[in-house]
Amino acid sequence: MQRRADIQKWTIPGGFVDPEESVIDALHREVKEETGLDVRIIRVSGIYSKRPVVTYPNGDKVCDVVISFLCEMEPGELHADQDETSGLDFFAVNDLPKDTVSWCIPWIKHATQRTDLVVE
Repeated sequence: MQRRADIQKWTIPGGFVDPEESVIDALHREVKEETGLDVRIIRVSGIYSKRPVVTYPNGDKVCDVVISFLCEMEPGELHADQDETSGLDFFAVNDLPKDTVSWCIPWIKHATQRTDLVVE
């Protein structure tokens, strides 16, 4: 898991898709940037659209869609991008840090404890 530098809470590595970038390429880029690791995708574990509404300055209201993947690490060393990450560590699913961002806890459990695709 990644301890985010901006909010000082634990979460899972992730981010947004850049223009003209595929979801898969974004996954590999974000994980590499935030953890220093390369990963192999095992499966899509969840698609989540019940997310907080964001209001843009022009009044448009949007909600992001999150695609969660279960991945396996390739051999390598963890190292944090100091701009985005203040810590990296591994935790058992049933022993997550108390300051884990609440919305990612079900995603972690879905990815590790279910074999079906969760769509919410």
